[in-house]
Amino acid sequence: MAESMLIVEDEETLRESLKRVLLRDGYTVDTVNSAESALRSIEDGTYDLIITDIILPGISGI
Repeated sequence: MAESMLIVEDEETLRESLKRVLLRDGYTVDTVNSAESALRSIEDGTYDLIITDIILPGISGI
């Protein structure tokens, strides 16, 4: 089973670039554009790693 990652990034270009690289390397990748969406995703799924932007609109990535 591929390792599962969540990318939390509000800049679409960066978010999609990271996703593309990680998918190519065999990871399972979900992406969201806000901390609020990340919290919902975490409730619904299990991730081996979360990569998050620190400065996000609303709730910070910390």
